[in-house]
Amino acid sequence: MGSRAPAELAADPLVRLLVDDYLPRIRRSRGPVDVWLFGSRVRDDWMEESDLDVILVSERFAEAWPERIAALIREIRLVDPIQFFCYTPDEFGRKRLELGFLREAMTEAVPVRAASA
Repeated sequence: MGSRAPAELAADPLVRLLVDDYLPRIRRSRGPVDVWLFGSRVRDDWMEESDLDVILVSERFAEAWPERIAALIREIRLVDPIQFFCYTPDEFGRKRLELGFLREAMTEAVPVRAASA
């Protein structure tokens, strides 16, 4: 199983929901944000109940790690199976080079620009 083509990924209902509904809300509350998709929906090994894994990078993630995700979920009134991982640009730059979750996720990550084109 490989990665889904950008057009196929853009047709995914959860990706469409993210781009059309949630991203405008996120940008209103958190300003400019870089968005990356990763996980089973990008790898094309997802199941019906799989969520959409999303990395967000914004200067406006000032809260401590667990609270920033909870705050974002409240702000955008998230009710769909979308999992956010929120970083400041400094954190993102540093952590994507360290061994661990973010470095691994970025090996398959697709920027939303390409996914929603």
